[in-house]
Amino acid sequence: MSDTDSFIDEVSEEVRRDRLYRYLRRYGWIAIVLVLLIVGGAAFNEWRQAQARAGAETFGGALAGALTAGDLDTRIASLEELTAGAEGDAAHLAAFARAQALVAADRPEEAAAAFAEIAASDADPLYTSLATLRANSVPGALPTPQERIDAMTDLLLEDAPFSLLAMEQRALALIEEGDIPAAHADFETILNDPLATRALRDRTLQMLIATGGDAPVEPTLVTPSQGN
Repeated sequence: MSDTDSFIDEVSEEVRRDRLYRYLRRYGWIAIVLVLLIVGGAAFNEWRQAQARAGAETFGGALAGALTAGDLDTRIASLEELTAGAEGDAAHLAAFARAQALVAADRPEEAAAAFAEIAASDADPLYTSLATLRANSVPGALPTPQERIDAMTDLLLEDAPFSLLAMEQRALALIEEGDIPAAHADFETILNDPLATRALRDRTLQMLIATGGDAPVEPTLVTPSQGN
């Protein structure tokens, strides 16, 4: 390589280096900001997760304490205070526990109202469906049979969780209304559903027979005859 070529290469290298330095001075701050944003975002996310874990642990401890606090009246008051101070799912969970405590304290009207309030809230469908079911099945504070039929039918139309329990409650309300064939249809649907629990099947079968229905015939296992 000639001296001229070597000189040209050196000049080109210096030009490229000088251009790179100018770019770094002009735009280097952008890279620095991006790095800071990435690092800061990761740190903030870790902090937020740690805060959420700490909050969940604190709420869990407070809920456990409220559920075991003194007599039922003290327990209800503690759960009411916890509900007022919580947010989101935590508040709905505490409210549900309070409603259950009202049932245990033999305060059915208050319990039904508490369940109805949860059912009308913006809680997760798991909470609202179960609260609707409970609001319509608290002993001592039952709505009219037709109101219960309507409420349970709405749950079934929404394909909500606890649909089999909703169907059971609808069948019981239908019996009160005197519509035995419709009640039997619901009972038979429950018995034919593979997701029905043993306890639910037993209750359903008892009510079906008690109201004049026929017990379903269990399939007979046929064994092949020998000597064929």
